[in-house]
This record gives sequence, structure tokens and C-alpha cells, in this order.
Amino acid sequence: MKKKLIAFDLGGHNLRAALIDQELNILEKKSERTVSGRKLSDVIDQIKNLYQALSKDKLLPISLSIPGYVKKDQTIACAPNFPQWINIKIIDQICQAMNLSIEQCHTLNDANAVMLAEQKLGNAQGISDCLYLGIGTGIGGAIVSDGQLLMGHDSMAGELGHMSIHMDGPLCGCGNYGCIEAYVSASALEAKHQKSLKAIADSARKGEEAAQKVYHDLGKHLGVAIASLVNLFNPQRILLGGRVSRSKDLFENTLNEELKARLKNHPGRDVEVMPAHLGDDAGMIGAAVGYFSKIKG
Repeated sequence: MKKKLIAFDLGGHNLRAALIDQELNILEKKSERTVSGRKLSDVIDQIKNLYQALSKDKLLPISLSIPGYVKKDQTIACAPNFPQWINIKIIDQICQAMNLSIEQCHTLNDANAVMLAEQKLGNAQGISDCLYLGIGTGIGGAIVSDGQLLMGHDSMAGELGHMSIHMDGPLCGCGNYGCIEAYVSASALEAKHQKSLKAIADSARKGEEAAQKVYHDLGKHLGVAIASLVNLFNPQRILLGGRVSRSKDLFENTLNEELKARLKNHPGRDVEVMPAHLGDDAGMIGAAVGYFSKIKG
């Protein structure tokens, strides 16, 4: 019998869950808006309710992708869009709430989860050097170098959204200033322009000049960041995901122009920048990949 688990993808906007087998087939899935306030106990209750709905009274393992710094020991050091989540071990509380053993639970960074999924089933298959930028409520990042996910000293490498592009820029939720996340994430754009991301995109497509400038500036800021990443990692391909990237048609030309200007003498100037393939399912699939890889040893 195929092994199964319940995989979760926790975001600042949505909480997604799926029943997935070891061949990475999604058998059933559900999605809800992340509970308002993002209080830890409320999020755990929400996870428990979705778990029970999908597990149907079976004690299935759980794997959770989280938008934050997840250390080797599964501690969440910091989650910028969940400001109360500092040095917490959510895995212990989830295990207790679901009556599972610690061996049946797993957590990993959400962008790393997406990259694992894209390596298995998506647009990172067969790509030895690849970057991922998930541009949603915040900005997550993941790095594959020579075919391997780059984890760093304490498994917290790849926080590409917290690379500063301006030394005196706006304060970011991580505590740094001038992060790319503070310029082009959905939360930053909505806070600055006091409109939903969808409303800004709709206005831009209707030809509203102010909204089009939002995406022009987004393309330039993203181009500055990606040009630096090309210099650092020399990737063959860069994948974009998250809800901001769904409007890539509105900033693609500006992004490409910025990359050409900044990388005109760089051998990596022709790097492919393309959408991630697996969409909203990627984080859940990657969470499953992470867990099944762990139990294989």
C-alpha cells in the first residue's frame, strides 16, 4: 500500500492542505484563508481542522511548509509575516494537537518546498543551477547549485527576499531596511497604494497610468535584485512564483530591460526567467517530498 501524508502550505494569505501519496499524487485538497491575526494557537487549530477533514480519522504523518527561517532542528527562528513567531518549535505543538509522534511530523521553509517540488515535477527538472523567487505576501527564495538545494550552515540559506537593494530603504518585517520584499511583495504594494493587488493589476490592464507605473517600478526593482543574484550564483534558470508573479505580463518588459542594462557584459545575461510550473500545489508537493525523503534516510 502506498504511504500517504497530509501536506500543508502555510502562507500569510492562504493555508492549503492536501492528502498526497508517496508518488506525489494529490488525492484530495482543501484551502482556506489564513486565520486573521496569524496567532500561533489559532493557526494550529486551523491546521488541526483541515488535518481531520483530510485524514478521516486516520493517524497520517504531516509535513508543513512555512514562510520563515526554519533551522536544522525544526525551530522557526523568525517568520517576518507572522511577527509573534520567534524561536518557536511549531512541530512539537502540532504533534501534540494531532496526537502524532515527532517522527511523523516535518517542517521546512516554504520556498525550499517549492524548489523540491519543481525539481521533481516542474520547471527545475534537469536544471543543475536554478533559483526560485516566490513573490507573494512576502518573498521567499531557494537556491539549487550543482543539482543540490543549498541549505547553509543552519538550513536558513536562500532568503533572497531579504537582500537589500537600497541601504536606506523602507523597514522590512525581518528588521532589515531596503529588502526587495519591502518593495515588490504583495503586502508592500498593497500597503503603499492602499488597494488590493488585483485592483492594481486590473487598473494597469485598463491603461491607468498610475497603476502601470506600479508595475514599471516593480520590474525595475526586481531587475536590480535578479541582476545581483545572477552575479552571485550564475543560474541557468530563475523561476518566479507567488501571486505577484501572476501579473508578470505587466512588468516583464521592464524587468528584461533592467537585466540587459545591468548584465550587458556578464556571461549569464541570457538567464531564463520563467514561471514556476506547479502553481498553488507546489508548496504542498514539496512538503511531501521533504517528508518522504527524510524517512528514506
